[in-house]
Amino acid sequence: MSKAAPSITPRRCAVTPKRKSLFNNNQEEQGSQKLITAMIGGATSPFSHARRKGIKIYTESEIRRAKGFDKYRLPFLNEISERLAKDGLKKTEIVGAADFEWRLRKCELLSNSATDASSPSLLRNLDRMESAYKKVKASALVVQNARNTQKHILADTVEKEELCPYMTELRKSQDAVVKAMQRVEAKSKKQESSSSSESDGECGVTADEMEEAVRVVKRKRDIYDFDE
Repeated sequence: MSKAAPSITPRRCAVTPKRKSLFNNNQEEQGSQKLITAMIGGATSPFSHARRKGIKIYTESEIRRAKGFDKYRLPFLNEISERLAKDGLKKTEIVGAADFEWRLRKCELLSNSATDASSPSLLRNLDRMESAYKKVKASALVVQNARNTQKHILADTVEKEELCPYMTELRKSQDAVVKAMQRVEAKSKKQESSSSSESDGECGVTADEMEEAVRVVKRKRDIYDFDE
Protein backbone atom coordinates (compact mmCIF):
# COMPACT_ATOMS: atom_id res chain seq x y z
CA MET A 1 0.00 0.00 0.00
CA SER A 2 1.55 3.27 -1.07
CA LYS A 3 1.79 6.16 1.34
CA ALA A 4 -1.12 8.60 1.16
CA ALA A 5 -0.26 11.81 -0.67
CA PRO A 6 0.20 14.87 1.57
CA SER A 7 -2.45 17.57 1.35
CA ILE A 8 -0.99 20.64 -0.30
CA THR A 9 -2.76 23.83 -1.33
CA PRO A 10 -3.90 23.73 -5.00
CA ARG A 11 -8.34 24.28 -6.06
CA ARG A 12 -12.31 23.25 -5.70
CA CYS A 13 -15.11 21.54 -3.63
CA ALA A 14 -18.51 19.48 -2.68
CA VAL A 15 -22.74 15.47 -1.86
CA THR A 16 -25.24 15.99 0.68
CA PRO A 17 -26.13 12.56 2.06
CA LYS A 18 -29.66 11.92 3.29
CA ARG A 19 -30.26 13.78 6.50
CA LYS A 20 -30.77 11.70 9.59
CA SER A 21 -34.05 12.18 11.37
CA LEU A 22 -33.77 15.30 13.48
CA PHE A 23 -36.95 14.83 15.48
CA ASN A 24 -37.14 13.30 18.91
CA ASN A 25 -40.46 11.55 19.43
CA ASN A 26 -40.57 12.68 23.05
CA GLN A 27 -39.31 16.20 22.41
CA GLU A 28 -40.97 17.49 19.25
CA GLU A 29 -40.20 21.10 20.05
CA GLN A 30 -36.50 20.35 20.50
CA GLY A 31 -36.52 18.38 17.26
CA SER A 32 -38.05 21.28 15.35
CA GLN A 33 -35.33 23.57 16.61
CA LYS A 34 -32.69 21.08 15.44
CA LEU A 35 -34.23 21.04 11.98
CA ILE A 36 -34.12 24.83 11.75
CA THR A 37 -30.50 24.81 12.90
CA ALA A 38 -29.59 22.19 10.30
CA MET A 39 -31.29 24.10 7.49
CA ILE A 40 -29.15 27.17 8.13
CA GLY A 41 -25.95 25.14 8.31
CA GLY A 42 -25.74 24.47 12.00
CA ALA A 43 -23.61 21.88 13.73
CA THR A 44 -26.05 19.04 13.03
CA SER A 45 -26.14 19.71 9.28
CA PRO A 46 -24.20 17.43 6.92
CA PHE A 47 -20.90 19.05 5.99
CA SER A 48 -21.60 21.85 8.46
CA HIS A 49 -17.93 22.70 8.96
CA ALA A 50 -17.37 23.20 5.24
CA ARG A 51 -20.58 25.22 4.92
CA ARG A 52 -19.48 27.59 7.66
CA LYS A 53 -16.26 28.18 5.73
CA GLY A 54 -18.30 29.19 2.68
CA ILE A 55 -17.41 26.05 0.73
CA LYS A 56 -19.75 24.92 -2.04
CA ILE A 57 -21.50 21.69 -1.04
CA TYR A 58 -23.11 19.74 -3.86
CA THR A 59 -26.63 18.47 -3.28
CA GLU A 60 -27.94 14.97 -3.88
CA SER A 61 -29.83 16.15 -6.95
CA GLU A 62 -26.70 17.78 -8.39
CA ILE A 63 -24.79 14.57 -7.91
CA ARG A 64 -27.54 12.47 -9.49
CA ARG A 65 -27.51 14.73 -12.54
CA ALA A 66 -23.71 14.69 -12.83
CA LYS A 67 -22.17 13.03 -15.86
CA GLY A 68 -18.81 11.41 -16.53
CA PHE A 69 -16.24 11.72 -13.78
CA ASP A 70 -18.28 14.42 -12.06
CA LYS A 71 -20.29 11.54 -10.61
CA TYR A 72 -17.21 10.78 -8.54
CA ARG A 73 -15.78 14.29 -8.21
CA LEU A 74 -18.75 15.99 -6.54
CA PRO A 75 -19.21 13.60 -3.59
CA PHE A 76 -15.44 13.28 -3.21
CA LEU A 77 -15.07 17.07 -2.90
CA ASN A 78 -17.94 17.23 -0.40
CA GLU A 79 -16.32 14.67 1.86
CA ILE A 80 -12.76 15.95 1.70
CA SER A 81 -13.80 19.60 2.07
CA GLU A 82 -15.62 18.74 5.28
CA ARG A 83 -12.58 16.85 6.59
CA LEU A 84 -10.23 19.73 5.78
CA ALA A 85 -12.63 22.24 7.32
CA LYS A 86 -12.62 20.23 10.55
CA ASP A 87 -8.83 20.46 10.50
CA GLY A 88 -9.13 24.23 10.67
CA LEU A 89 -7.95 25.15 7.18
CA LYS A 90 -9.02 28.43 5.60
CA LYS A 91 -11.42 28.51 2.65
CA THR A 92 -8.72 29.09 0.02
CA GLU A 93 -6.60 26.31 1.53
CA ILE A 94 -9.54 23.91 1.51
CA VAL A 95 -10.41 24.66 -2.11
CA GLY A 96 -6.81 24.18 -3.22
CA ALA A 97 -6.14 21.06 -1.19
CA ALA A 98 -9.43 19.45 -2.24
CA ASP A 99 -8.60 19.98 -5.91
CA PHE A 100 -5.13 18.56 -5.36
CA GLU A 101 -6.49 15.42 -3.72
CA TRP A 102 -9.11 15.01 -6.45
CA ARG A 103 -6.46 15.13 -9.17
CA LEU A 104 -4.61 12.28 -7.52
CA ARG A 105 -7.80 10.27 -7.07
CA LYS A 106 -8.75 10.85 -10.70
CA CYS A 107 -5.56 9.10 -11.80
CA GLU A 108 -6.80 5.92 -10.15
CA LEU A 109 -10.26 6.25 -11.72
CA LEU A 110 -8.86 6.88 -15.19
CA SER A 111 -6.46 3.96 -14.95
CA ASN A 112 -9.26 1.64 -13.85
CA SER A 113 -11.47 2.89 -16.69
CA ALA A 114 -8.84 2.26 -19.38
CA THR A 115 -10.11 -1.12 -20.51
CA ASP A 116 -8.95 -1.04 -24.16
CA ALA A 117 -5.29 -2.04 -24.24
CA SER A 118 -5.03 -2.00 -28.04
CA SER A 119 -4.91 1.80 -28.40
CA PRO A 120 -1.33 3.14 -28.72
CA SER A 121 -2.61 6.66 -28.05
CA LEU A 122 -4.31 5.61 -24.83
CA LEU A 123 -1.28 3.70 -23.57
CA ARG A 124 1.00 6.62 -24.43
CA ASN A 125 -1.17 9.07 -22.50
CA LEU A 126 -1.44 6.69 -19.55
CA ASP A 127 2.38 6.69 -19.45
CA ARG A 128 2.34 10.48 -19.52
CA MET A 129 -0.17 10.63 -16.66
CA GLU A 130 1.82 8.11 -14.62
CA SER A 131 4.97 10.19 -15.00
CA ALA A 132 3.23 13.39 -13.96
CA TYR A 133 1.57 11.64 -11.02
CA LYS A 134 4.91 10.44 -9.63
CA LYS A 135 6.46 13.90 -10.00
CA VAL A 136 3.52 15.56 -8.24
CA LYS A 137 3.67 13.16 -5.30
CA ALA A 138 7.43 13.49 -4.93
CA SER A 139 7.32 17.28 -5.15
CA ALA A 140 4.38 17.50 -2.75
CA LEU A 141 6.31 15.44 -0.20
CA VAL A 142 9.27 17.82 -0.42
CA VAL A 143 6.97 20.81 0.15
CA GLN A 144 5.24 19.09 3.07
CA ASN A 145 8.52 18.18 4.77
CA ALA A 146 9.91 21.68 4.25
CA ARG A 147 6.86 23.28 5.84
CA ASN A 148 6.96 20.84 8.75
CA THR A 149 10.56 21.89 9.47
CA GLN A 150 9.81 25.61 9.10
CA LYS A 151 11.77 25.86 5.85
CA HIS A 152 9.14 28.08 4.26
CA ILE A 153 11.37 29.65 1.63
CA LEU A 154 12.34 26.21 0.34
CA ALA A 155 8.70 25.09 0.42
CA ASP A 156 7.53 28.14 -1.51
CA THR A 157 10.28 27.72 -4.08
CA VAL A 158 9.60 24.04 -4.71
CA GLU A 159 5.85 24.64 -4.85
CA LYS A 160 6.23 27.43 -7.41
CA GLU A 161 8.98 25.96 -9.58
CA GLU A 162 8.12 22.25 -9.41
CA LEU A 163 4.77 21.34 -7.87
CA CYS A 164 2.63 23.86 -9.76
CA PRO A 165 4.11 23.00 -13.19
CA TYR A 166 3.77 19.28 -12.41
CA MET A 167 0.12 19.79 -11.43
CA THR A 168 -0.49 21.57 -14.73
CA GLU A 169 1.07 18.66 -16.59
CA LEU A 170 -1.03 16.20 -14.58
CA ARG A 171 -4.23 18.02 -15.54
CA LYS A 172 -3.23 18.07 -19.20
CA SER A 173 -2.28 14.40 -19.19
CA GLN A 174 -5.59 13.47 -17.57
CA ASP A 175 -7.46 15.45 -20.23
CA ALA A 176 -5.45 13.61 -22.89
CA VAL A 177 -6.33 10.23 -21.35
CA VAL A 178 -10.03 11.14 -21.34
CA LYS A 179 -9.91 12.19 -25.00
CA ALA A 180 -8.08 9.00 -25.94
CA MET A 181 -10.70 6.94 -24.10
CA GLN A 182 -13.47 8.79 -25.94
CA ARG A 183 -11.82 8.03 -29.28
CA VAL A 184 -11.54 4.37 -28.35
CA GLU A 185 -15.20 4.29 -27.36
CA ALA A 186 -16.27 6.00 -30.59
CA LYS A 187 -14.17 3.58 -32.64
CA SER A 188 -15.64 0.62 -30.78
CA LYS A 189 -19.20 1.76 -31.44
CA LYS A 190 -18.38 2.28 -35.10
CA GLN A 191 -16.94 -1.21 -35.38
CA GLU A 192 -19.98 -2.73 -33.67
CA SER A 193 -22.26 -1.11 -36.22
CA SER A 194 -20.14 -2.27 -39.16
CA SER A 195 -20.35 -5.63 -40.85
CA SER A 196 -19.89 -8.57 -38.48
CA SER A 197 -17.90 -10.33 -41.19
CA GLU A 198 -14.73 -8.38 -40.35
CA SER A 199 -12.10 -10.68 -38.91
CA ASP A 200 -10.24 -10.07 -35.67
CA GLY A 201 -6.94 -9.92 -37.53
CA GLU A 202 -7.96 -6.83 -39.48
CA CYS A 203 -7.51 -4.62 -36.45
CA GLY A 204 -3.75 -4.98 -36.85
CA VAL A 205 -3.13 -6.31 -33.33
CA THR A 206 -1.98 -9.87 -32.74
CA ALA A 207 -3.11 -11.98 -29.80
CA ASP A 208 0.37 -11.77 -28.23
CA GLU A 209 0.42 -7.98 -28.60
CA MET A 210 -3.00 -7.75 -27.00
CA GLU A 211 -1.95 -9.88 -24.02
CA GLU A 212 1.15 -7.75 -23.47
CA ALA A 213 -0.89 -4.54 -23.67
CA VAL A 214 -3.33 -5.90 -21.09
CA ARG A 215 -0.43 -6.67 -18.74
CA VAL A 216 0.86 -3.11 -19.18
CA VAL A 217 -2.50 -1.62 -18.24
CA LYS A 218 -2.77 -3.85 -15.16
CA ARG A 219 0.70 -2.76 -13.98
CA LYS A 220 -0.30 0.88 -14.36
CA ARG A 221 -3.36 0.37 -12.20
CA ASP A 222 -1.12 -0.80 -9.37
CA ILE A 223 0.60 2.61 -9.42
CA TYR A 224 -2.46 4.40 -8.08
CA ASP A 225 -3.16 2.90 -4.69
CA PHE A 226 -5.20 4.90 -2.17
CA ASP A 227 -6.13 4.22 1.41
CA GLU A 228 -9.86 4.47 1.96
